[in-house]
Amino acid sequence: MTKQRRLISACASLGIAVLVFATGCDSDTVGSGHTPQPTASSPTAPPTALVKSAVTVTVRPPKTKLSIKQQQLASVFTEFINARYRFSSHPWIYDPVYLRTVLPGGPDNPTDTGSVGLVGPLTIQVLTIELSDPSTAVINFCADDRSVRYLGRDGSVDIAGPAGDHRRGDVSLQNSRFQLTRAAAADGKTSETPRWLAYRGGYFANAPECKELAASRPPKPPTPNTPTSG
Repeated sequence: MTKQRRLISACASLGIAVLVFATGCDSDTVGSGHTPQPTASSPTAPPTALVKSAVTVTVRPPKTKLSIKQQQLASVFTEFINARYRFSSHPWIYDPVYLRTVLPGGPDNPTDTGSVGLVGPLTIQVLTIELSDPSTAVINFCADDRSVRYLGRDGSVDIAGPAGDHRRGDVSLQNSRFQLTRAAAADGKTSETPRWLAYRGGYFANAPECKELAASRPPKPPTPNTPTSG
């Protein structure tokens, strides 16, 4: 992996901790932003385009009343999580919204493009939105991706993934951290005024905080198909 191509180090499933959560993929390092560039092994840079997501994301707000700042963060999170899964559904195309909503160098940022994407319905239940200080926030949420399947670049649904398995998700506790900053986002652009950018994430399976969502019936998964069968 070349330095130019590395926008982040990869982490488990597209996961912002003030709460006592066990998180499995934190990184404290924030690097400098890079726009994808051609390399010796890749003659042309990966395309950057806004494409329709193959993952249908439903974001449910917290059940508690939110302050004005928490409402602003909820809006930022919704944009971020939709962009994150839009990129995950087509990881061979860099999503411009995702690139501008994350800091480089963390597990919640774009990785090198791949040939296996995601497709299907995903439910996000936001639990809490907390500010540890005026410029740092953590959003804790449950993610139900039991009906999300692997998507092939040719449009095949429910294909075998990189490890040879067919994806069957679960309900997990996740968190995403945001920083209020003028620093360059993953697209290399700075800002004259501070804005919230995602920079870290955590993942914890079988969490009691998500037992209500886990007990619910998952939505119907997409129908498996190949280009020749459907």
